[in-house]
Amino acid sequence: MSGGTIASFGDLLRDTPYTTTSTLSQLSARADAYTPNVRVWVTAAAAAAGENRVSVMAMNDAVYDATPMFFGSVDLASDTERLADGIVSGFIDLGPLPERTNIAVRVEDELGLGSLRSHIIVDHCDIGLGTATCLEPGCATETSLPIVAAGCSGAPTYPAR
Repeated sequence: MSGGTIASFGDLLRDTPYTTTSTLSQLSARADAYTPNVRVWVTAAAAAAGENRVSVMAMNDAVYDATPMFFGSVDLASDTERLADGIVSGFIDLGPLPERTNIAVRVEDELGLGSLRSHIIVDHCDIGLGTATCLEPGCATETSLPIVAAGCSGAPTYPAR
């Protein structure tokens, strides 16, 4: 074996063209922040009269006394590709939100539809911990979920419910 002698491990790192030495804080500063797109998906039993509406409030519940991210009525519509006949749904886009944002969602069945279900969707993935259900007409659901990179395991999907 021929070649020059290496005086220290530091010399080896410095002389290797493929090695870039960085501190842990430098590496974490270079990592892109996780800011997934977040939506609220609401499903309910369709009303016989044809009016399908719920009241939705979404908040960053880590910020007390904050203005809601969304507050208002949402009209629900049939989606036969995803849901069984007789079930209606609607989406609210909250947009890209930074990791560690804690989303709190309250959905009220203002027309007495029944079988109400609210879902927090993170990057097209229905996160089970962010799902709440109530069955009685006129009921309300409440759920919250912290946004974390490991929240969705497996392929992103909206399961039919």
